[in-house]
Amino acid sequence: MPIRKGGIGLSVQDLLPILSNNTNIGDSMSKRKFYQAIEFDLNGDEKTAVEMLGALHRQFVNKRLKTSVEEGKITPEQANRLWNKSFHNDELINYTHIQPDNSKVKDQTNEEENELKYSAPPPSSKIDLSKPDEFLHWLESQVSKGNRIICLDDFDMVQPWGLAALAALARVDGDPAVEILTNGSSNAGKFANAIGLNDVVNARKSLGKAEQGRTVKMRRIKDFTKIEKSASEISHLIIDNMDPSEFIDSEEMRRVIYYVLVELMRNVVQHSKDPLGGVIVAQSMNMGGIYTSSPSIQIAVADHGVGIYRTLEAMHSEIESPGVALERSLWPHYSGAFDETKKGSSQNAGLGLFFISEMAKLSGGRLLIASEGDTLCLVGDEVGHGAISLLKTSYPGTLVVFEIPKRGIADFDELLRSIIGRAEERTTKRHDRKLLRYDIAPDDALEILMKIGAEDTIVAEKLSKEYFVPKLIKKELIVLNFSSIDLCTQSYAHALLYDALRIAWAMHVPIYIKQASEPVKDSLRLVEMYALSDMEDNK
Repeated sequence: MPIRKGGIGLSVQDLLPILSNNTNIGDSMSKRKFYQAIEFDLNGDEKTAVEMLGALHRQFVNKRLKTSVEEGKITPEQANRLWNKSFHNDELINYTHIQPDNSKVKDQTNEEENELKYSAPPPSSKIDLSKPDEFLHWLESQVSKGNRIICLDDFDMVQPWGLAALAALARVDGDPAVEILTNGSSNAGKFANAIGLNDVVNARKSLGKAEQGRTVKMRRIKDFTKIEKSASEISHLIIDNMDPSEFIDSEEMRRVIYYVLVELMRNVVQHSKDPLGGVIVAQSMNMGGIYTSSPSIQIAVADHGVGIYRTLEAMHSEIESPGVALERSLWPHYSGAFDETKKGSSQNAGLGLFFISEMAKLSGGRLLIASEGDTLCLVGDEVGHGAISLLKTSYPGTLVVFEIPKRGIADFDELLRSIIGRAEERTTKRHDRKLLRYDIAPDDALEILMKIGAEDTIVAEKLSKEYFVPKLIKKELIVLNFSSIDLCTQSYAHALLYDALRIAWAMHVPIYIKQASEPVKDSLRLVEMYALSDMEDNK
């Protein structure tokens, strides 16, 4: 059961007392937390170690500290310091009289190995998007074998998407499938520390500043209200102060990054069913392999949720395997929110991954979707097509990686227009009635200013049902003023207008649109076509 505190995820210090006193979790969880705390202290992070030990039961910590001194794993002085700082000199205990007992070391080592199995790195010691199946096969096998401890310092190279994949499985305030250790002694470990891996895993506020144009702090996302702010911050950090010559147009690329981030974060919050939400990362890729000749932007989001197959199979009887589910997830208007006998839902048109996959195709980028049961890889080309392959490996949740060459986009509006055109080609059209009007509305029409907050599709649907629809039923004219919104995802446009358009069709009432940018107009037109695609016009 997800643990909540006032609707907000618990911090490490909030969570550990609950874990240590929960008989369903047992002593094994407390032991893991104890050993992890000792590891933090050995790596110089005394503050975190003290917080973690102080959250455990005093008698348990006392016993484990004594055992660790007897084994020679820590010194008596270290045990004294950790005890006194964790419990503020309460029941002062001195461990200096304890002598190591070598006869216990072997048995205890075996006990620890049974509890916390170490994972050797994959054969190449790399996490590389050019060969994602090696890492995913390795991770899948380690999780299935119960090999929980992953030391990043054993890796020669890790890319951001791999760190997001690991972080989503290692968050201590959930049910971690793995534990990650690093003291920053390798390039992989240093990079993980630089982008805030430990902060994400341990539910701490990220410290230090990101490096503009390169290193952007990894973060969690589980709240609709934080999506736009996070996407804006990340997209600016990636682009600002970067060499403009790397892009055809840096602002156009920033808009692509913003759009993809919003869509991926929205998908996690709405569909993953992971109580902790997802982990999001975006980085500039400049060196090594293909990036030397084709610098790119890499975006990844990962969760430890139910996976795409389980989401879709309940609503689509024709889906017979995880691979089919992944391929169908890229179809327009194909979503877990509705089955093939329905024409969509008010909150979901099934266009999120379709838009992202088309962006990868049209820019010569890459898209990886790994979920329970299978993994899909799409590689775009110079003519706007994409080669799709299934890798026959999986991820315990959902992992999506989007990569776009820095010189892949010259005009974002034109990119969206092309994608919308591709979606229109695959949308059934049964009528020619136009309900969205872009001309001047009558004087008695009620004007409504659409404000930022656009990517909360639940709020958008609620606004439509509780405000737009009642007025349309009364045949009252409304004007939606989009002057404050330069760009919105197709998902938001759909949630906002799907119900309203169907009522407007039934009541023969137009909806007026004012001061909408061309990208917003294109999105609204696609919603209109789709929302009315199954309406029979008897006029």
